[in-house]
Amino acid sequence: AEAAVKSDPWFESDASGEETRGQLEAGLKELPTKFSEVILLKIWSDKTFAEIGVMLQISQNTAASRYRYGLEMLKRKLVESKTKGDLSL
Repeated sequence: AEAAVKSDPWFESDASGEETRGQLEAGLKELPTKFSEVILLKIWSDKTFAEIGVMLQISQNTAASRYRYGLEMLKRKLVESKTKGDLSL
């Protein structure tokens, strides 16, 4: 049972986690600001779409759309990066 636990992906080494964090940060920096700011506010600041809308002077629906599209763009960038073998983005 102990061997199975060690092979689970959430027990990856810190180096792997740091690499992934670096890839995410680089990908976020490449996104247009209107998408990255919503992602940052939603995930890292734990804001609701209503709060983000007020802060950025946009509607709640626009905030939600920018979040969704921004995550899709970020995912594409990360997938492209891995298929090219460029792990640093």
